[in-house]
This record gives sequence, structure tokens and C-alpha cells, in this order.
Amino acid sequence: MSDYLLTPEDLVREIGGLRREINYGYIDPKQHGFIKIIDVRAPIGPIYFKRVNARKGETLATKKTETISSGLLNRVARSISVGIPLSIDRIVGASYNARSVLEALLAYTPMFYVCYPGRYEDKNGRRTVQKGHKHLLYLPEKPHTNGVKEISKSEIVISEHSSIAVHESVSLPAAVVAGTEAEKENYRMHIVMQDSLRKIGLQLGYKTYIAKDNQSVLIKDKPLGSLEGVVTELSTVTTISHNPKAVHAGRTIDCVWFRNGSLMPAVFEVEHTTGITSGLSRMMTFWEHVKGLQTRWVIVAPDEDKPKAISEILKPQFRNLEARYMSYSNVERLLVLAQEKKLNGITQQFLDGWMEKPDFPKPPPIIDI
Repeated sequence: MSDYLLTPEDLVREIGGLRREINYGYIDPKQHGFIKIIDVRAPIGPIYFKRVNARKGETLATKKTETISSGLLNRVARSISVGIPLSIDRIVGASYNARSVLEALLAYTPMFYVCYPGRYEDKNGRRTVQKGHKHLLYLPEKPHTNGVKEISKSEIVISEHSSIAVHESVSLPAAVVAGTEAEKENYRMHIVMQDSLRKIGLQLGYKTYIAKDNQSVLIKDKPLGSLEGVVTELSTVTTISHNPKAVHAGRTIDCVWFRNGSLMPAVFEVEHTTGITSGLSRMMTFWEHVKGLQTRWVIVAPDEDKPKAISEILKPQFRNLEARYMSYSNVERLLVLAQEKKLNGITQQFLDGWMEKPDFPKPPPIIDI
């Protein structure tokens, strides 16, 4: 059972109930054109659509089919609460280019309303309520007929400093751009998680090694490997520089935190798709050469992949790692704290609280005969 109120299946079912023959407009008046639903793949997507702007001379025949991926549906679904204004843009930032389409289609379904909650503004020591921006509102106990329905929620006021993780845009390599929408979004999320761990590490006073293959990816026009706090060569880290085999084995690890040149607080493998086994195998190879170091071995994966991650972590061949699982949502919650607060002086117990360590079977007792 999901720990969240809604699942991707719920959103797919709602959008799947919309009529295909209708052209759907955006709820943002600044966006021109319409959306045409091409296909809805149950149970978890993707959703296929075309978007057409007649002002630019576009037609359905000339526009390519795009997708709302299962990844986007999942991120939005697990952010929804009854009666709480929802801004899809703030949830996903620049991570998905179909976010405005998903927002519009949800607005046409019976369970979602459009609202403009007031927002707090602090100026000259005084707090006032200003006109708010567009949000969706999930009200399952008050369904309406299909179509955009605006509801007055003047009693709801939100803070512009709501705890939403902010991610910079990722420029995809040419080989990835040539792939499917799902492949592009999988790659983008992998990089976003690596960069998030870098930002968190920076606030904790850690330097972060980033896997060699990902260091050249552009984050807001700058190579990931050039960003603050990044270690580009493991051979420069005192902790393992004396061990060429460890340096070689660690070059493909997604992220490694280092502190003060002598500590290695955590080793991370980000597994956005189906590579949990391969990620654990890479960590196991690295472990063989650094087994004397105290560290955490962590699989970072989507929330819905938790059962699979725990199952893989508990396999006998990976037991020596005593690996932990860290969900995407916990990475983002910790990132919010890193972006809004200074995380100086935290305890190791605090850090452990964001990672789940499975109950590993205890070895049988030794019986003297």
C-alpha cells in the first residue's frame, strides 16, 4: 500500500475519463493553443498528447506526439493533499516539460478545482495578504462535472516560502535527447538527485565526488563537475588516494561524501529505473577495497521502488554492505532544509534518520560442543 494519498494510477484514471474528441485549453491565460489527448495507457501511464498553437500556424497533423511520463505522474500524485493548494511548477521545477499539460488536464477532471489562494508578503516589518497565483485544489468529496471549475478559497493563504525543493535545469546530452521521453526524464531525474546530494553535502561541510560519466552534464549551463563542493578525481582525496584499486573501483559510483580529507560519511548509488542490483554490485566492488572505512552504503531510489530496493539490499551477496535505502522524497525534504537553513552541527543520528536500514538477519549463535 502506498504511503501517499494518491497514486499515478489515480491520476491516469481521472484523465482517462476525459473525452478524446475535445480540445483542452490551458488554465494559464498566458499560454495559447490547445491540448489534444491522443492516448492514455493504464494503469500508470504514460499519457500521450499533442499541443497545438494555431497562432504559430501549427496543426494537429504537423505536431509530434509527446508524453506525460509515469515519473511526472508519480511526483505530482505523492504531493497532493485534500484541500491544500497545489502548484505543479513548484513541485517539479524545470524537471518536466509536460507539467503545464498535466496541470491543465487535471483541472478538467471532477476532483480538481482551480483556485487562487492569497499569499503572504512581508514588507517593512508588516505582513499583508496579496493576490495569489494559480493552484489546483483536490476536493474528492465535492466532485463537479468535467470542465474547469474555479473555486473561491479566500480563507486559504500560503507562504511564498513554502517548503518546496528547487532544482536547476539540466541540459541533456545528445545521445539522451535522441531517446524516448521516458528515457530523457529518467536521465534528468538521476542528475537532479546527484546534484541534490551535492547541495546537501555542501551544507553539511562535505565534499562530493560525482561519477566521472556525469561530471560533464550541464546544470544551468555549468558542468556538474565544476560546481561548488565537487570532487572530480578520487585520487586527490586523502581518504583513499593511497589505494589505487579503491580509486579505480570508485570512479563509477554516483556520489561519495568526504569530510576533512579523512572521513567518508556516505556512498550513494542513485537508481531511477531498474538498476538497483547493478548499483549494489558497484558499491560491493568499492567496499572490497575500502572495507576498513566507516561509512554508509545508500541506495537512493523513487518512493514507489522501496520494496524492490529493500529486497535487493537484503540479498546474501550484498549483506556485508548493510546498505540503507533513501527515498527521493527524503532527499528532497533534506534538500529543502539545506536550502532554507544552515545545517551546521547536526548529529550523525540526524543524518541516519533520513535513511532506512532494513532488519538484516542475525547469524545463528555459535554453540560450543
